[in-house]
Amino acid sequence: MPATIYQIGEIAHGSLEHGAPSLAEIISALSFALDLTEGAVPGHALRCCLLGMRLGMQLGLSDAELADLYHALLLKDAGCSSNAARMCQIIGGGDDRTVKSGVKLEDWTRPHRPSLSALRLLWASVLPGAGSLRKVGRILQIALAQHRNSEEMIKLRCDRGASIVRKIGLSEQTALAVRSLDEHWDGSGYPERSSGEAISPLARVMAVAQHLDVFALERDPEQAMLVLRERSGRWFDPEVAKAAESLRHRESRGAQLRRQLG
Repeated sequence: MPATIYQIGEIAHGSLEHGAPSLAEIISALSFALDLTEGAVPGHALRCCLLGMRLGMQLGLSDAELADLYHALLLKDAGCSSNAARMCQIIGGGDDRTVKSGVKLEDWTRPHRPSLSALRLLWASVLPGAGSLRKVGRILQIALAQHRNSEEMIKLRCDRGASIVRKIGLSEQTALAVRSLDEHWDGSGYPERSSGEAISPLARVMAVAQHLDVFALERDPEQAMLVLRERSGRWFDPEVAKAAESLRHRESRGAQLRRQLG
């Protein structure tokens, strides 16, 4: 599979002069730097690329769509540093990368129903070193302004990411996918609150691939699939979620057969 992904990247933009690294390899290397900026486990973008490309093939995307998806997956976090200052301002200092990493595991579309883990994340991150009363006050402020803050920060991130993709010279479909990564199937996402078929089809694949990688590493693969099912039709395109289920079933069957033959 990795060889197939690199071949798609090279077909899309070709290699540089003989002996030099290809554009596909340069973008893959850049993705590791983006992982550090985003507070992700190193290799996150590359793992998302592997997952996303398998999903795209399962869904029957064309070669051109797969090429655009390949670049969008590797560069999905290209704008992640643009909202770092604003994130620090909101939480009152601390490490924005820690918050960004934890946020991906929470459902922030329902601030009136925060999970215990979300509250723990806020308590550990907000106003480090401050007293309990100040922390509680800032957390309440964050909760009241959650939708406005999320819209502002995600828009900064998505617009900047799409702009970088365009400047590199990649396709408009790739830029649109990067910009639409945080849209939700039911319209509760950002930056445009798009819903359903109005969301870039590549972004819908990317959202599922990103979710699976984050949850599988931070929790476990079964939890990743459980949350995917829970959010299918709300955050995620049901068809993409179904494709992920199909791939998971195929892998489980393959592992079972290998154990029997072994």
